[in-house]
Amino acid sequence: MRSVISLCVLCMYYAVGEEVYTVAVLDPNSEIYEYGEISRTAKNGGADILVIPTQHTEPETRTNSYDKTLKELSTAAKEERIYIVANLYNSITCQNRRELSRHNVVFNRNGAIVTISKKSTHNCNDTQANMVSFATDFGVKFGVMAEEDMVLHDVRGSDIRNYVVLGPWSATTLFLSGEHFTPVWAFATKSNVISQYGVYGSSSITRSGNNAVAVLNKNGNDDDHITTYPVALSSLPGEDLSNYVIKPLDLVRGSEGYQESVCHESFCCGFDVKTTVNGNINKALSFGLTAYDGLLDVEGHRVGTQICAVIACAGLYKRSCLIQAGNTSVIFDKLTISANFSVNTEHYPSILTSTESTKHILFQKNFGNNIDVKTIIHNADNLLRIGIFGRDYRKDFIELQNIDTEYISNENVEEFFDYLWIRLRVLIFVVSIYILEMM
Repeated sequence: MRSVISLCVLCMYYAVGEEVYTVAVLDPNSEIYEYGEISRTAKNGGADILVIPTQHTEPETRTNSYDKTLKELSTAAKEERIYIVANLYNSITCQNRRELSRHNVVFNRNGAIVTISKKSTHNCNDTQANMVSFATDFGVKFGVMAEEDMVLHDVRGSDIRNYVVLGPWSATTLFLSGEHFTPVWAFATKSNVISQYGVYGSSSITRSGNNAVAVLNKNGNDDDHITTYPVALSSLPGEDLSNYVIKPLDLVRGSEGYQESVCHESFCCGFDVKTTVNGNINKALSFGLTAYDGLLDVEGHRVGTQICAVIACAGLYKRSCLIQAGNTSVIFDKLTISANFSVNTEHYPSILTSTESTKHILFQKNFGNNIDVKTIIHNADNLLRIGIFGRDYRKDFIELQNIDTEYISNENVEEFFDYLWIRLRVLIFVVSIYILEMM
């Protein structure tokens, strides 16, 4: 019998019993041989639900066996009496061409498919809801979504506190990629999130490589820490910050501590900074204090954002502000970032580091005409980016896919109305001439 791939299953017994559930997550780097054996291992370990993330072999080698895979998963779930959520690819015909569609498929203990969330490729329209949910017999309701849905969907007011997030996407902004945004989203929404990068939430979270296992509290995530995972400096892409307003961080003034304000039009970010530099301050990494109030591209959507951040820079050039190489010798003894966000904005701490660590973030919100949000961090080193990512849902609008669009600036709006007024004046002139001739 072929050996089953590495599968982390943790069976823990808590006095609270019914207040927790056990999840098993398959190692996404493994090759799949036999779903029955995988689910049997999970069940024997006490798991209530088995999550199977995207496997590296899926897109090219398994799309032609989609129906067969569904049957194998159904049989495994029924025989082992276990819930299974699996991320699969299906090859579909769209506009006379073959393309891939991402599916998150949920099986109950009877092997029946209870729901599917679908994500089509850019040339296909899919009316299936991007986020779906299902209830279990162990008293937990799960939301199921793809990675980009964490950015797209407003889950405020939802009664769901447990999510399965599968299906990677190519984020155009690094800090919104699944590996970095998932723990932040779990922290901000107070939710348990089961993903291919790990399990984030309330009690007994463990991580070993890409294998994640946990016994989770059913009521969600009460952790006040965010685990960050390192960014490789040699491969870190530059971020297009051409629409941001950026001021350089003054490391000389930072040694004594100082305050700075950066505004993008009427949206302003406040920074209270105190730094220490190990070594020569002239050779230390540069940082930019940034503010942005506008739209970002997310999978064919333009989403409203308000962002305050301190970002490491190879040089203070807007189109290459994130570090390409350098020495992260700057220690932030204190850093407070605050802003008055729009009332409809949801807020997420934005953190990228060059080393794996756990950062304690103090988040404060004061409600009034606007929302005053503060991110406070102490004695932090190896920071590449830290800030507040605000999602302003009022500004969202959906763009036609594969259409190149530009940010709508005030100048664009003024030009549009000037153009409209010129056209109206011509029409008024023509109508006036017509009326005079009829008199």
